[in-house]
Amino acid sequence: LEFRRVLFRSMVDEFRAGLMEELPDAAPLIEDIGTYARAEIMRRLIIVFRLNLDHNDSSWNSVVPMHLAALKEIDLLFGTRG
Repeated sequence: LEFRRVLFRSMVDEFRAGLMEELPDAAPLIEDIGTYARAEIMRRLIIVFRLNLDHNDSSWNSVVPMHLAALKEIDLLFGTRG
């Protein structure tokens, strides 16, 4: 488990370094990118929930775990905002 955590942290650090290398002026925007990514995931979840509640359509329920995992990944990649 510790190895996976270290490996993931290394991947996150590499992602951030690559982002800064490609977009050096983006540093102040990193937190905003995370905010926009969270908003997009929430928008998608709301659509799935609306389909369930308003139309009794559960065909998209299988994507809910993926979107919940994405929210955690966004926190790891861009930091939490509180």
